[in-house]
Amino acid sequence: MQCSINPKHKVFRWGKQAGRQIYYCKDCKKRINPSGSFKWVHYPIGRIAEALTLYYNGMSFSGISNTFKELHNLPLSKSTLWQWVIRYTLQAGAYINTLKPQVGDEWYADETVIDIGKEKWWYWDIIDEHTRYLLATHLSRTRGIEKAKKVLKMAKARAGKTPLMIRTDVLEDYFKAIQSVFGFKVIHSVSKGFSSSSNINLIERFHGSIKQRTKVIRDFKSPETASIILDGFVAHYNFVKPHRTLKGVTPAFIADIAQKVRGWEGLICSGEGKQLPALNLTYRTNPQQRNERSKDFHNLNLEDWK
Repeated sequence: MQCSINPKHKVFRWGKQAGRQIYYCKDCKKRINPSGSFKWVHYPIGRIAEALTLYYNGMSFSGISNTFKELHNLPLSKSTLWQWVIRYTLQAGAYINTLKPQVGDEWYADETVIDIGKEKWWYWDIIDEHTRYLLATHLSRTRGIEKAKKVLKMAKARAGKTPLMIRTDVLEDYFKAIQSVFGFKVIHSVSKGFSSSSNINLIERFHGSIKQRTKVIRDFKSPETASIILDGFVAHYNFVKPHRTLKGVTPAFIADIAQKVRGWEGLICSGEGKQLPALNLTYRTNPQQRNERSKDFHNLNLEDWK
């Protein structure tokens, strides 16, 4: 029996449950069922991780369902896949929020429009130039200095340091926000277009990937699910998807925080036991239910659930 997070970890027997031998990983301090699943899950974690990988790679729920039926003879409903994506994205995020990536001194900050229902929301994010690690993201109804300050504070807390330079677009909110969060210690470089040396193409490419993915899921239906799934994109980008510019490894590997996890399976297992928010999200709720549920919702983000 091997640990699903690291095969080199020490695993030994830990009693029985329902007639099945239970194992315990001394290094991870977690119980392991012989099927590779958690005690309250009917499917192996490897299959769940595979579904999340396919989803964040751009496959629809229908496509994932057909793939599982053909390859594994495992019929899965769209609602089951939906619950997997929401629950295990949250579980992985709870673990990721405990990590401290080792990033460089030059960051890129930008914002883009995300369609949620019939509304336009703003998606803010900050990426490190050296590791390509996405440090912080934030979802808000409007732009403004306070919104820019929030994502900058999140990036500072996550990195545990102050960068030497931050590159942004021409949005004026960044000027006062950077001074407020970092003082005058940080050089603020403003992009003058795609062809200039101060461009922010690095983060714009990530935005392009998000826009392409939302076409598959036909836009987000509520701020709650948008925030969770967008954080799932970030986790997939940082920990799962290899980057050509990084010679086939992930930003998390370069940032020295990926040694203990292997893709979505490692993230899910590492997040076991973490406290998750109590959300009642159902697949394809009607518009009236979504509107009622969103009345008191303000800028939901995994960072708020740390």
